[in-house]
Amino acid sequence: MNIHWISDIEEFKTVRDEWDEALECSGADNPFLLSDLIISWWEVFGRNRKLSIFVLYNKGSIVGGFPLYIERLSFKKGSLRRLQHIGNGYSNITEPFYLLDSNKFKKRFFTALKANPEWDLLYITRLRTDFIGFSKGDLRQFDKVRENGVRVIISSHDQNAKITISQNAESYLMTCGKNLRNNVRKARKKAESIGKVVLEKIDDFEEINNLYDLHIEFSINSHAVRNRRSAFDDQRHREVAKKIISSFARRQYLDAHVLKFGDVISAVSFGYRFGDGLKWIFTSYNSQLSHTSPGHTLIYELIDYAYRNGDPYFDMYYGGNVFYKTQWCNKFHPLYDVKIFNSTITGKLAHLVCQKLRHD
Repeated sequence: MNIHWISDIEEFKTVRDEWDEALECSGADNPFLLSDLIISWWEVFGRNRKLSIFVLYNKGSIVGGFPLYIERLSFKKGSLRRLQHIGNGYSNITEPFYLLDSNKFKKRFFTALKANPEWDLLYITRLRTDFIGFSKGDLRQFDKVRENGVRVIISSHDQNAKITISQNAESYLMTCGKNLRNNVRKARKKAESIGKVVLEKIDDFEEINNLYDLHIEFSINSHAVRNRRSAFDDQRHREVAKKIISSFARRQYLDAHVLKFGDVISAVSFGYRFGDGLKWIFTSYNSQLSHTSPGHTLIYELIDYAYRNGDPYFDMYYGGNVFYKTQWCNKFHPLYDVKIFNSTITGKLAHLVCQKLRHD
């Protein structure tokens, strides 16, 4: 097997189709590893950062990958070169993919890390898989672990929240708490006082682009009425999100919906369609209809949509402790933060600092 680090986005574009094919064959079920997202994010946020995509080849074919980049963080008394996952703010899950045994991938990945002197700290947030190779019950010992000469610290980060889909929305709602059932009924009644509730799927490419513009408008306005700023107040976030939405729509990797109360659009919803399940990503609401609690009605309608579509689950991703997710979701899986420290002087110092902070 051969190890290769891609440091030029133009080089990555030459292998994007092979990368996506390998990703699909791996069964990773992770849309945040698709080349369109990697390229879209990098073209907007790659400035002053160094691309460092790990690619593993076997007999000339890609059998694993991890999309990373290096960013230099400056301090009063020095700097640290942090290696991290591409897609900050747009990757709800951060992990590699591989077609071979996970232990074999892990061995080659750590070998490549050790041989690469250009980084001090690899920081991965929201890691779902156990590619590091430890059981969930070993968290207390992680700060003592070394892998191929590098030091590893793993800590609990968050929970990934899902709804398993085995029945329609009304039947599922009956399994939820009384308060949620009552709130959903009230929200539905208010919505129907405006007009018929309809969840409309949008497939036309131009309509999706127009819908994205409405999504931005809804997001900015709904934050403004609460004296908050939307991420989309930043032009860079508007640009990268539009690149991702457009590219996913072209490849039919997108679930786009509008929720209507009569003729009035109350919510915009975008999900990714890659692998199994409905993957919920971007949502915004009409601030003029906030009194109707459109979020409850939207989730209800999306559960029905997922059920009709034969989806095994409805993934709401991280933030499993957020109140509405604790009400709606019935499956929660742990996510981890992983810090891997190189054997450079700065890497060793960073490890000592992190140990001290953990034990103080």
